[in-house]
Amino acid sequence: MKGFKLTINDHTISGGVEQGTVFLLVTQVRDEIQLDFLGSDDVTNQIYKWTDGYPVKPGDKLQIHFTTIESRSKPVAISEKPPLEDHRLEEYLQLKQRLYEKGLI
Repeated sequence: MKGFKLTINDHTISGGVEQGTVFLLVTQVRDEIQLDFLGSDDVTNQIYKWTDGYPVKPGDKLQIHFTTIESRSKPVAISEKPPLEDHRLEEYLQLKQRLYEKGLI
């Protein structure tokens, strides 16, 4: 799978999903900067969290590489994605059909 290798100083974390979204979030909470690395996998219907507010400070060395991931690092947490509400899925399918009928997809 494609994903990211994130190195913070000498600590490397590999994360990726088969199909979905991978997030690298930098958040400032008061005077502390935190890094979150997570992914939402549409194939497994799971959310993987590889870091949970990992603290970074001035002078830390961060490297991010987009690459083929042979195996993911062990997540600190895994949770199930909440299901789409039925009416949203139904509306999506209706809109998709209308676009198909108009030849737009």
